[in-house]
Amino acid sequence: MSAWPSLERLHGVIHLTLSLQPVSPDFNLSPAYLQSLMMLVVLVLGIGFSMLVVLALFLCLVISFLPPVTSPPIVMRLAVIAAAFAMGATALKSMQGNHAYSHGMHELSSAVESLESILAEVDSAASTLGAAIDDFALHVVPLYACEACFSADSERLGIHSLVSAADVARTSGGGIAENGTGYYAGHERGYSGNRSGESVAGAGEFRNSSICRAMESAISDARLGHGVVRSAAAGPTATARVRDLISRSTGWHAWAASLPCFALLTTSAAVALGALRGRRNVLVSSQFFAVIIWWMMCAVVSVEFAIAVGLADACLDPVATVQRVLRQFATDRRATPDMRTYDAVMHRILDCNLSDPMADALDALDAGVDSLLSNLSNVTRCSPFVDVLSSSLATLQQRTAATRHSLADCGADGTIGRLFKSGVEQGLCTSAPAGITAVFVWQAACGAMLLLLTALLPWLWHSHHLPPLSYRLLRIRALQLLPRRQDDGTASSTAPLIYSAHHPDEEAASAAGGDLGHESSSSSAPSEAQSSTMFRHHWESADAGAASHASRAESR
Repeated sequence: MSAWPSLERLHGVIHLTLSLQPVSPDFNLSPAYLQSLMMLVVLVLGIGFSMLVVLALFLCLVISFLPPVTSPPIVMRLAVIAAAFAMGATALKSMQGNHAYSHGMHELSSAVESLESILAEVDSAASTLGAAIDDFALHVVPLYACEACFSADSERLGIHSLVSAADVARTSGGGIAENGTGYYAGHERGYSGNRSGESVAGAGEFRNSSICRAMESAISDARLGHGVVRSAAAGPTATARVRDLISRSTGWHAWAASLPCFALLTTSAAVALGALRGRRNVLVSSQFFAVIIWWMMCAVVSVEFAIAVGLADACLDPVATVQRVLRQFATDRRATPDMRTYDAVMHRILDCNLSDPMADALDALDAGVDSLLSNLSNVTRCSPFVDVLSSSLATLQQRTAATRHSLADCGADGTIGRLFKSGVEQGLCTSAPAGITAVFVWQAACGAMLLLLTALLPWLWHSHHLPPLSYRLLRIRALQLLPRRQDDGTASSTAPLIYSAHHPDEEAASAAGGDLGHESSSSSAPSEAQSSTMFRHHWESADAGAASHASRAESR
């Protein structure tokens, strides 16, 4: 469904902070922009409160200074009934906008749920990669220690923590023997005593620089791989939180749209019933509840208006909005911007040629593993560790390839890019704005109809005589019969006035029925004439009595 006003018009609404300073209408999470949306809520509430005060003054003036009419015109009664039905129809129309908004939010939630499934697959692949990295760390440290590679860089790389985690240590001499605690003999002398890069005494003091550098590079790249594993593990959890946030932050809207609709329909029915049946107490109660409903609608419409403007600001260019928000996250409270999340998201929803930090980390891990494998052929003294480490590196390569395959989706035409189009561009930025704008516009129209109805109601309940509408219509029908009966010669000017104990409604119905049966029976003519004469006398007496009652009330 098309939205009116358009997103461009809503985006053009002036944005002011609490200090009345203009702010850019482009959607962002800065305090100034959020204040501008709150100012829109306050503005609509202020207008609504002003109209409420005017309405209260109007009612006070009507009750205090306007003399009550004898009987309200039938045109005014029909106008009130028409306004009540129009308000009910407008309230029902506003619910169509809620359906469109709910459909858009459902599309967004479905896209987020699909994204959660994709990220769960990535997490599964990355968890196997993490196990392979741990296995590599377990088998590389003994070779690193055996080759006397401990240096000042070892602590910078955190390799000494890997030694403790793997429960291994530096070798001593030419033999490799475990002590009773599970540590390799010579741990204290080999590891603790060689943090300055010096050679360690043993069977021929040496440090194989090439293999040491290859292992240090592979260990450093393995740490980048662990970063990929942590990021992949956080994806499903973060997506589940987003899905839960969408559900909790939009679930109120159905109540916000349904509650005013229910209140307006109830008021419309009460007003129509009171106007048709002439129930003054029902009309006065409707007038009182209309004031409460008006204030409730002001609160709902103000929030709807602010949300509609916020969606318009965000949805004119959804990709630019995502870029702006991610840049804000990257620079928020950081001396150096961290653009990794920004790069990863843009790589997957916009362009495959953009940098992907997760793929870059896996490429670096692959390069480190390849370099280490090529240097293992140079190991001679510590060859017992090479075969086990080679097998671990081969497994690591396979798991890295599997993880890279799970992350291969990219670009606007990829799976995640298509989810972004269906969930954000179509659901959040097309269906939801159209729906919430429709709700806002139609509820504002309901508010206008409610004001019109509250202005017309005093013409009915502020009167001396408010008979049922059927009673008035029967009276009009009976009075219309008088000229025709006189012209037909069916009534005698000297016919006596007949008073009846029946209700005037029954008498009017008898008069109307007499008109229908005139052609079928000529003998009914005298009784019809008498009924018509009786009606004229009855209403003349009723009008005179009402006028006398009004004059006495004014004299008091």
